Amino acid sequence: MTDARARTSIAGRLTLLLGLVALTVFGAVGALLHWSLERDLLRAERIELEGRADVVQHYI
Repeated sequence: MTDARARTSIAGRLTLLLGLVALTVFGAVGALLHWSLERDLLRAERIELEGRADVVQHYI
């Protein structure tokens, strides 16, 4: 068996598959966390700016 696939052990293939699955899952979770945190920070910033605008309007 001189085929490259036959020379690769099952342990090597499983390790590669596990690595690819882990990379995909971690990438998806990281993207979801980034999106969620960005949304929450923008919401908090908007609320803070609305509060400051209310204070400025009160003094005007």
